[in-house]
Amino acid sequence: CRRWHEDQVKYSTYSLDDSDDSDASLYDINVVNATGHTINFERFEGYVTLVLPIAKTCDGAKVPAANLLQSIEDLKSVYPYTVEILVFPFEHPSKDYDGLDCSHFEEEIRKEGKHIQVMDFVHLNGPGAHPLFDLFRSAMNILNFNLDEVLYFVVLPDFDKFEIHWGKSLVDMRDVLRVLVKELNDEL
Repeated sequence: CRRWHEDQVKYSTYSLDDSDDSDASLYDINVVNATGHTINFERFEGYVTLVLPIAKTCDGAKVPAANLLQSIEDLKSVYPYTVEILVFPFEHPSKDYDGLDCSHFEEEIRKEGKHIQVMDFVHLNGPGAHPLFDLFRSAMNILNFNLDEVLYFVVLPDFDKFEIHWGKSLVDMRDVLRVLVKELNDEL
């Protein structure tokens, strides 16, 4: 019970209207998927949109990329009509990828036919960061995300708020989505 309660408080909600960049909007953000197609983020309005940054893994990883992406696909299958999932792979800045075989990860993210949206590699922090993560950081009034923790972002259907969850598993996020979808259905 204690662990459950601790997990429940490991999130914060932010208004996208509180962004330092008052001109920034989710409607203006484009994402490029792993097969090179550009998608306007506006496409996800009306859905609970789960944004999952995942660090690139290489041979010898505890969880192979295929298993991780299948677990995310399974999460999507729980709510196929109300939840969209966007996976953003990134290279962890403290990891030295030189000499490592990461080809399985790169091949897996480029496979077509997924029910989740897998994006091309992005940066989450710094001057070359993807505009989506710039918008999130601006609303949170922080310079950088702590990339040593697992981060999940949940954009609410009206595009006015998002939640950041940290240190949670995909099972925990399934439970978070269950509560959010139920609350939204009760409002209708």
